[in-house]
Amino acid sequence: MSSGDPARLLSDRPMFKLYAAEQHLDNLKSLQAEHGSLVAASVRMQAEMDLDCFLSQVTGAVDSLLVQINERLDLNIPVSQVDFNRVQSELSAKTKNFDLLAGLDAARQYGNWYWTLCELKNHSVHRSFASILVEEGHPARLYLKKNPREQYSVRMDMELIPYLEQSLSRVEQLIDQIRSREPLLRS
Repeated sequence: MSSGDPARLLSDRPMFKLYAAEQHLDNLKSLQAEHGSLVAASVRMQAEMDLDCFLSQVTGAVDSLLVQINERLDLNIPVSQVDFNRVQSELSAKTKNFDLLAGLDAARQYGNWYWTLCELKNHSVHRSFASILVEEGHPARLYLKKNPREQYSVRMDMELIPYLEQSLSRVEQLIDQIRSREPLLRS
């Protein structure tokens, strides 16, 4: 993704959003490499900004795909009303393509990986939500909460950077899988 063609990226909004997310992830990796940790006072503000931007861009890629589905399949949903439920409803009614969004539907169910990603994005708007784990003899490590809705939620099993890498990969695969099922969505 990182060597994307600018003309293609600018004409394909979901891919543009994934590219932007990848840039913020690269920023986080650089900060961690340079400072040894993302929790140092000198780097924490920039890390939080890049984390917020990453989450907004990676979830925005799916939102952009829903808008693209609406446009290319002539669902005629006003852009301000495009969301998963409305697109799924119109797909079922107008195209009989019931399973186009099945993978997204499964991923967005409570507790599943895309639900968690969206929750993290929604909660990042209002608060710092990363947990810091300090182990003697190791740099402080940054983790996210498994369930950002719970104040005392346990941390995820994966540190921040690997979790974000996995999330970006999963969203890319999800978008590719949806596009592979509908010829009008292939660029």
